[in-house]
Parts: sequence; C-alpha cells; structure tokens
Amino acid sequence: EAKVTVYNCSSLMSYSKPLALKLIVPASAEAEHLSLSQVCTYNAKVAEEHDRPDLEQIWRLASVVANAQKCHKDTLNPWAANPCGRSLLTKLINHHIQCKDVQTAALLICVFGNKDDITPKVRKNNSKSESLQMERESAFGALTLGTTGKHNRSNSDTQSEESDFSAVYGLGPASQNKVDEEEQEQLEEDMKLLDPKLNASYNNIVEFYGDLLYRWKLMEKRTEVMKQTSGMRQRDLYTSNITFFCPTCGKVMRGPWCSQCRALPLTCCVCRAPCRGLISLCPSCGHGGHAQHLRTWFQTELNCPTACGCQCPLK
Repeated sequence: EAKVTVYNCSSLMSYSKPLALKLIVPASAEAEHLSLSQVCTYNAKVAEEHDRPDLEQIWRLASVVANAQKCHKDTLNPWAANPCGRSLLTKLINHHIQCKDVQTAALLICVFGNKDDITPKVRKNNSKSESLQMERESAFGALTLGTTGKHNRSNSDTQSEESDFSAVYGLGPASQNKVDEEEQEQLEEDMKLLDPKLNASYNNIVEFYGDLLYRWKLMEKRTEVMKQTSGMRQRDLYTSNITFFCPTCGKVMRGPWCSQCRALPLTCCVCRAPCRGLISLCPSCGHGGHAQHLRTWFQTELNCPTACGCQCPLK
C-alpha cells in the first residue's frame, strides 16, 4: 500500500494565522483607547509571545517612530522629514514586501497610513491668514481714506493706486485664499509619515492582506484592516444600501416619509405605531421598529415580535 504523508509548512511562511488573530490596528476594539505608539508596543508583545524576535524588533522601532511623531511640535520641520520618519518606515515596508511578508507590511501601513477621512471639513472663519489679510485691508482702507481727504483726485487715479497697492501687498482675496489652502494641503502632506503619492500601492498591499484574512475566515480582522485604507476602491462591494418603498403608493422613498402621499415607511412591530426617529431593522426578515422598543423586547425574547419565526438577535 502506498503511504501518503502530509506536512504542514505554514510555519515556514512569512505570515502567520495565529499572529493575525492577535495583532491589532487602530480600528481594532483593543486599540480603542491606545495611541499609535501603544498599538505598536502591543504588537511587539504579541510577536514576543509567538517567538518572533525579528517582528518584535520591527514593532519596537515603529513604536519609537510613532512616539517621536507625537512629541514633535515643529510644524515647519515635521518629523516625517527626519531620516527616522517617513524614510525609515518606507524602507521597513519595502523590506517586508521583498521578503514576501505581506502581513507585517500591511499592518505597518494600517498603523501609519493615510486613512480616508470622510468627515466634512469645517472651514475656520478667523484663520491667521485671514486675520492678516483683514489687517492689511483695514490699513489699506485707512490709507485710501487719508489720501482722499488730503487730495482731490479723479476716480481713475484712485483705482490705479488701489490696484498698485494690491499688487504690492497681495491683497487679492481669492488668490490669497487659494495660496493659503495650497500651502496648508502641502504642509499636511509633509507631516504624514507615509508618502501620499504611494497611497495606491499601499492600498494594494492592504487589500491583498485582506484577501488573505478572508481565506483564513477572519472576517472581523479583515474588516478592521480594510477600514485603514486611504481610499477604498469599489466601495459598493463593502457597503450596503437600504431602499424603502412606500407601503401606500409604492413609490421609492427619498427621505423619512413619502414625498407623494406623506406616509411613513415603517410601522413598529412592537407598538404598531408609525416609526419616527431611530429605528432598527433585521437584515434577515426585514421587520423592525423603534430601537428602544426592540431592545426591551429582545431582553426577554429571542424570536421576532411579528411571529415570523426569525431569530433576529442571532442574525
């Protein structure tokens, strides 16, 4: 009889599933109250527990970089420009890519990467540039007023003086604001520890590691990693949209109520009243209602209040 021997060579690979279960990123629940430096220290301890002194040294070094970035206060000379800043992290990531260690490379990118911020930016009304511009305009107004009081000149002369003064002191509001915004964006890019120009390449590495986590059936870890990408491509594959149809007229609802017949889209399956405010829906049976009523119901019950047989808390 032929004898077949199967060996497990996973320990020879540069990446490890047991490590993937323990290593964390800023989006992990364990890192909720941790700084970037503390996240790196946590991963260093995990590497030490799994007898990986090489990875422990990498994460200890990453912790020093993160702590230096936090303590560095000079905005004109950011820590990213230091040889131990962006240059060091880029070399570490490239080294692990060459070693086929996509796990460490992707996690370093997740910790220090340029995460996509979808929060709308609120423009400040009284910035330094605007205050300086207001001072210049007020000084210009006083100068113009004094000149007008002393000399009686034509409007063309006054306008030419204003244009010359604006050209000398750069008082054009639109151009000044545009220059200030460009300088601010450039300063923000210079302060980042990973080069924003390489975001597309970094996203490919993170997505590759996300596919690896999917094959290992580590869905929660994969979600945490994918949240750290700088710009998610094919965003529709990772998001879900819920569309309500009016139960009265059958039209698609674009807001909290139907624009045609003014009917509310959902009736609470507990109190049987139309739902306003915060609601909750079961992704399996589609029933739902007021969040507070459903929370109270499922404290003692397991099945859906509509008696459809669905065990909503387990979905």
